[in-house]
Amino acid sequence: YKLPAVDVLKSYKYCDVPMTEFWAKLQAHHYPYPTSLKNPLNYVTPQHAAQLYNKPIVASEAYTGYALYSDAPFDLKLFGDQAYSEGVSQMILHSYVHQMQDRGPGFTLGVYGQSFNRLNPWFNESRPFMDWQARQQYLLQGGHRVADLLIYIGDTLPAYECGLEELQRLVPAGLKYQYINQDVLLSDRISVRNGTIYLDGTQEYSSLVVRHEALDLCTMQALAAMADLGASIVGVKPLRTLRLTHLAAETAQLRALSDRIWGDSSFRAVPSIVPEVRVSVPLAPNQLLTQHRRRGTQDVYFLVNAQDQDTLQGLFSFRQTQTSALLLDPMDGQCYRLSSADGAGASFQLCLRPKQSVFVLFEADDQTLADTRPYGATSAEDGETLVLSSAAGTLSFDSDPSLSPLPIGTFHSLTEEADPNIRYYSGVLTYDMTIQLPKRSLKSHPRVLLQLPQFGCTASIFVNGDSIATIWDPNYQLDISRAVRPGQNRLTIRVTTPWRNRIVGDLNQDRGPRAAFTTSPGVDKYDQVPYFSRHHELIPTGISKPIIIKLKKE
Repeated sequence: YKLPAVDVLKSYKYCDVPMTEFWAKLQAHHYPYPTSLKNPLNYVTPQHAAQLYNKPIVASEAYTGYALYSDAPFDLKLFGDQAYSEGVSQMILHSYVHQMQDRGPGFTLGVYGQSFNRLNPWFNESRPFMDWQARQQYLLQGGHRVADLLIYIGDTLPAYECGLEELQRLVPAGLKYQYINQDVLLSDRISVRNGTIYLDGTQEYSSLVVRHEALDLCTMQALAAMADLGASIVGVKPLRTLRLTHLAAETAQLRALSDRIWGDSSFRAVPSIVPEVRVSVPLAPNQLLTQHRRRGTQDVYFLVNAQDQDTLQGLFSFRQTQTSALLLDPMDGQCYRLSSADGAGASFQLCLRPKQSVFVLFEADDQTLADTRPYGATSAEDGETLVLSSAAGTLSFDSDPSLSPLPIGTFHSLTEEADPNIRYYSGVLTYDMTIQLPKRSLKSHPRVLLQLPQFGCTASIFVNGDSIATIWDPNYQLDISRAVRPGQNRLTIRVTTPWRNRIVGDLNQDRGPRAAFTTSPGVDKYDQVPYFSRHHELIPTGISKPIIIKLKKE
């Protein structure tokens, strides 16, 4: 479809909450699923319009995809983080389809939709996933997004946002940009002081980038006036005007002005600028997602390790002058004190889990840092690691009362079981077991962390009858110190799984009225490759890898 000839950025001026969309298209053929982020993210115009017109919230249709019933919250995480890094600050779920019967996974919008409905086993355990979203949204709303460059979106209407190749040509790697339109460029909101371009007197930009050869004469006159005040005007040299009236005369005026800035060159590159966030280890494109937001006296840096499997560890350097900062993990809301690695600048040793997102907060007043725990960049603290590959206890099938509990024994995927009712089981599982913690080790290392490297979608942890938390990140280490005791402990873990295996199983066996019902065709609309059939791969079910317990000093 084609957009009407309007200034799209300006149209959002009249919206209270500009809104965009993003997709979470899982490559759910083979487990573990690789995350394939679209680069650049489509439809960023609303985020840029919000910046131009001082809208504190940018909403997005969120996690749109296909109803494949193969996903966990952790599979969706990076799609959301990319949107957050591009300026989205309010998620609006794509759909919640009314379910008229209980034969899950249920009704869908045909091929479309994610697993946000009451019949999805992990939906009722999704509160921690939503809490993570809420913490991130709180820190990303209000204030303004900091960028290095202004990109003039153009006078040809409609003015589309840049594609990947154009961005790579115009914007050096590691730099952030902000679109600007004629409505704002020709207003009194733009000023130049000491060679720096200001929006509303406070938002600073080092250069303005031109992307088109054709501009209105009034635009070129405004750019020339900015250049006369010392502003850096770069990018594509304008060669002609857009109006047919007085075309020759206006083009001559435009060329005279552009010659003053560009001379004989047809393109001026952006002057060298140090990126806002630098890491001491080599990174491939899009392995680190960032956003810098300024809220009053607070500078907020949002960082995402966009790697599926690998930890990102190194020295992170920021443009700030402070030598201390606060690190917040939105997974659990915990805060840690950061201290400069060299004592001179804002450089900190950080270690980000696969897919982990964190916030680094710089305050004008460092009083908030006094009572926070120092951040440890690595897991190399003194301590012991216990690897539990088996346990004494029972495994219950909460979603199917007809299945009798089994002894736990060695932790393994239920897809290895011979009984098809267990092999294809999908739903809620409860592991009720006893574990031993060494008395001497616990006395000298009273901090106890629990990690479940593979459990499914969510895992609710209970220690000695005390509810600790529900986790959804297999790399996260949950602090269970307050509930454990030396010697024998009762550990109960209630995990949830996707519906995928049950759907595959019911294509292989006739369960009559108990068979899983769904209106989803289970295919990718665009390549028509099915994601579940009777021959399709099952995904691991239950606690499928050894449990890791780490005993650490305070």
